[in-house]
Amino acid sequence: MAKGGYREGSGRKKGQATIEREKMKDYIAQRIVENAEPIIAVLIEKAVKGDIPAIKELFDRGFGRPTQAVEMTGKDGRDLFEPSDRIKELAEKLNQLNKN
Repeated sequence: MAKGGYREGSGRKKGQATIEREKMKDYIAQRIVENAEPIIAVLIEKAVKGDIPAIKELFDRGFGRPTQAVEMTGKDGRDLFEPSDRIKELAEKLNQLNKN
């Protein structure tokens, strides 16, 4: 009897819908690459005329999206989790180690 592990052909088989969807994604990506120059030219033309969504798209694609800070607090605006005394103690020890 065969043992577990990574073997060719093992695991759950992809359904026909998944296979077709992956083929379509590959086809669309290939067509976009083939036609990138005129697509980008139109996008730049719109951006130059002041089209805000076109400007945002160009900047996001050209320079990457800016990171967004996410702050999670409770209803009263205080921290969601109060660290236990043991965690505080470990954090202080780590901070001391980092200072050395």
